[in-house]
Amino acid sequence: MKIAAILFLALFLTGIQNLSVASQTVRLRQFAKVIDTKGNKLSGEGADAERRMQVFEAISRDLPWTAESLRQAGIILQHTNTENEPDDGEEYRSQEMHLFTFFLHKEYARLIERKSGALLGPYRYCRVMGLPVELDVQWTEDKDLKKPLIARNTISDDERMKRGFPFALLASYLSTNEDPLPDSLRTTIRDNEMNQLYVADQQTRSLFKKDEMIFNRTIERIGDSQRRARLYEVMAEDVLWNARTLFEAAQVMNRTKSTLKKQRKTHFRFQENHLLAFFLARQAYIRGERDAAPLIVESLNNYLRVSQMPESFRLKLIRQDEPRVCLQEERVSVEQWGKYEFPFHLGRVIKPLCYGK
Repeated sequence: MKIAAILFLALFLTGIQNLSVASQTVRLRQFAKVIDTKGNKLSGEGADAERRMQVFEAISRDLPWTAESLRQAGIILQHTNTENEPDDGEEYRSQEMHLFTFFLHKEYARLIERKSGALLGPYRYCRVMGLPVELDVQWTEDKDLKKPLIARNTISDDERMKRGFPFALLASYLSTNEDPLPDSLRTTIRDNEMNQLYVADQQTRSLFKKDEMIFNRTIERIGDSQRRARLYEVMAEDVLWNARTLFEAAQVMNRTKSTLKKQRKTHFRFQENHLLAFFLARQAYIRGERDAAPLIVESLNNYLRVSQMPESFRLKLIRQDEPRVCLQEERVSVEQWGKYEFPFHLGRVIKPLCYGK
């Protein structure tokens, strides 16, 4: 009996200690200022882009996931459909998800103590943004060490940023996290779900390799977008931030300029930044930041607008004693959302914000 009591007390004290450690690691981060890299100050759209890079990097640092989950999340984002599809008139979109990939893979590499192979993200970003190829980072083979290294004649970070790349790529790649999450806080809570998302993603990719299978681009695109939407949701739920930090991160992401005029025609880009902002703002609201309610509405409606989806899907803000977020039209069916490739069950996600749990 005494032994059992002692064991129970030890486990109880350990649990209290773990809770204490976890509570102390809820982080307040600031995203208001732009990093001043070598005196190179950005303004306007460039400054907003660099702030978004701060959010991507901070999320990657503060997710309490295992290395394998971070790797799988990066690969899912890497498969964002930014390809130009001439057969159905699509244009490039959601380009910055490739840069989010970079930061997730960089954190994965830190956890396994290995050089990051994350540079596929910037390569794809440069390609789909139409940036000069020299702004990308090139690999070279070290014959003595027999391993790939960054080519020495790569363009400088200063020049890269002046010509449109949104952050100091070389400095970021070569540096390690200054404030890494303690290993004691890493959990395997998300491993099973992340593995399921990853397996589904890889099954889709395998269709490219099987000539006997009929490849359906629409089904592939819908599946990929649904996996990313779930990924944004779980990242917002799991990141070790307080409500205010989530709110500020959502504000940064929602400030993305997602429309561009070229030859009197409107072009849309970076759509999913608004979707990530939606999930961050929603989580801030759930954690007690009531000022986030209008941002939940604005970010989701921005996503609908730049994705050219029907206005009937929009959200509305109801101001009473406490702000509530509801669907503008409650009778929108799941079938209608599916028809327009809306990537998740919006009614289910909004219900707690409108009616309470």
